[in-house]
Amino acid sequence: MDNPYLLMCLFSLVVSLAVLSMAIIRRRAKGSLYFTYMNLAIFIYVLGSLFEAAGAEGIVYHQVARIQYLGISFISPMVLLFLMESCVTKIKVKRHILPLIAFPSCVVILIFIRPDIIIPIIENPDSVWRYIYLSYSYIMMFVSVGFAIYHCPKRDAIYNRQIKIIVVAIAVPLLGNLLTIFTDIFGVDVTPLCVSISGLLISYALLFGGLFQIVPLAREEIVENMRDGFILVDIAGKYIDANAAAKNLFPPLKTASISQPLSNVEGIPWSDDGWDEQILSMETDAGARYYRTSMDVVTHDGAVICQCITVYDITPVQELLNETKKLAEFDSLTGLMNRRTFFHRVREKCIEMERSGGEALVLMLDLDFFKKVNDTYGHPAGDEVLRAVSGTLLSRFRKTDMFARYGGRSSARFCLSQTNQTSSRSPRNAVKR
Repeated sequence: MDNPYLLMCLFSLVVSLAVLSMAIIRRRAKGSLYFTYMNLAIFIYVLGSLFEAAGAEGIVYHQVARIQYLGISFISPMVLLFLMESCVTKIKVKRHILPLIAFPSCVVILIFIRPDIIIPIIENPDSVWRYIYLSYSYIMMFVSVGFAIYHCPKRDAIYNRQIKIIVVAIAVPLLGNLLTIFTDIFGVDVTPLCVSISGLLISYALLFGGLFQIVPLAREEIVENMRDGFILVDIAGKYIDANAAAKNLFPPLKTASISQPLSNVEGIPWSDDGWDEQILSMETDAGARYYRTSMDVVTHDGAVICQCITVYDITPVQELLNETKKLAEFDSLTGLMNRRTFFHRVREKCIEMERSGGEALVLMLDLDFFKKVNDTYGHPAGDEVLRAVSGTLLSRFRKTDMFARYGGRSSARFCLSQTNQTSSRSPRNAVKR
């Protein structure tokens, strides 16, 4: 067999068939649908090129050309759709299918209806329609390269090497076709060989690089649906990505643009000094929720590639801590400070007044004959008296005044501390029975 073009097409057909078979086997993996369509288009095109290399002429040539154009017209849009589905989970690929395949579909329909008219027009070197057809394919390939370079590394930084292989794979048929059209360096059309090699390279990146494995796909779904929030920023503090939980906590992230400084995103507690670990309190329809934040660097091969801010929901723990603190600092019966907390707060106020000046008033209030209430009506009745008095104190004085229950169960003694100025109401009137 002394026809090099036929040998090349035969080899390309074997390669494209093997890649197509692999794509069909892996058809359930994310991104494999349009990858399969892409390789199907490559296989159809290479098959048509093989028939052409075998010496198709006349009417048979038009039939072969139909097969070639059916395949090659859809390769470039399927490459772009494959990258859109594989690299960017937020893009709704179905919305872009019709706009991307509208032009090649029209061309293929016209070719199948009148191949004797349309094919000579497209293949005429001086035809405007030929340049339009080629321009569409080249634009799609250039967009695919730019799309892969810009979007794919943001999916997961550990796949950078695989993305580089995909970029090279897209560029191979583009370069081969340009060299075939504008030069005669190879002597034959190497486009069938280039597109089959392109499919082989992408298959290598996907299959052996791990992009079609279930582990990264499952990890992506878990991160996206977990309750803790994740925000990724680069070393300069510019926004990269966030999962659904983080966007629900900070709604401005839903419209934030990539590479926007995180300090410019409204509601995000980020300063020029970075992110400080803190506890955030947020009001929701279900009540107050508490979140602890932390930031860690993400490394790959020993190099820092980005920073990850994690927002943990600690509401149950924080509510328990708040309740424990309240039980430790406040009297459970009256809701006033206990004796220890009161003296601690007063001591802090005294230190503050020594520095800044001011006046303070401390009163001790005692209910007369309270023991007789307990002895006559029982301790439950005495408890009601204590609650009533504490409620009166809290309602009649300022919010800045401090109250404490000084005595024990059998004692009705209260302490009142007022700073700067006393209340306009008399403390004695406030507890008058």
